[in-house]
Amino acid sequence: MKKAKPKSAWKRVLSSKAVVIPTVIVCLLLLFVGAFYLSAGMVMGIFRAGPQNAPVTAGTPAPPTPEPTATPEPNKVIGTAIDFDPDISKMPLLQGFVSEDPEEAEFLFTREYWLDVSPEGLAEAQPGARVLRHYDTGITYLLHPSGTYPLDEARNTTGVIDLVMFDLNEDGIAELIYTISAGYDPDETCSIGMFDFTTMTRYFTDCAVRDSELAILTTEFSIELYRARIVAMDEPWGSYTLTLLEKFGDVVERNGLPVIYVD
Repeated sequence: MKKAKPKSAWKRVLSSKAVVIPTVIVCLLLLFVGAFYLSAGMVMGIFRAGPQNAPVTAGTPAPPTPEPTATPEPNKVIGTAIDFDPDISKMPLLQGFVSEDPEEAEFLFTREYWLDVSPEGLAEAQPGARVLRHYDTGITYLLHPSGTYPLDEARNTTGVIDLVMFDLNEDGIAELIYTISAGYDPDETCSIGMFDFTTMTRYFTDCAVRDSELAILTTEFSIELYRARIVAMDEPWGSYTLTLLEKFGDVVERNGLPVIYVD
């Protein structure tokens, strides 16, 4: 009968229950400790990264988006002093004031009472032309090499408010486009005027606005109307600023006349 081959020392160790059980326990402890340090490292990494890199889980509200900075309100400054006395003999609308009180008229229509409200581009488009506004009566005249032309009928004491140059009828020659105040008469409304330099004729269209002034903002292809706030300035006397508030509509041309499209 053959003798059993004796076990090696290593096999005897592994077959011993006294050794196997503690070994398994040690391995489990090592796995637990390793998992603990790995989890702790991930958490610390999140804290070090800062809140901007922290993961957003379902149900967690996203950080608020900062509101854009409000665009400053565009302002227009209207009116500069002049250095000459206009020839009011060419201004029929003013002759009634002269006949009523000739002595007062001697100083009422001197340069101190007039403002140059010519829009940008007028001198280049029409050399020698300028627009003057008499701030005490509100009457506004276009002084042109070909003559002197009233831009409104002075229905109130406010008159023409804002002016721009724009080729509205697309004939290659820019027209003078302007707004006229509703003034203090509750039955009046603002108006839009257009002076056509081809025919030297003015045109009007009424606008259903009486509770604010109207200002004009031009783009490359359009004229936009805005409700505006007017604030008087001290220097020069009679000048003012226009602050654009909200868009009212657009001015377009139809059959040679200015037409307002309300937004």
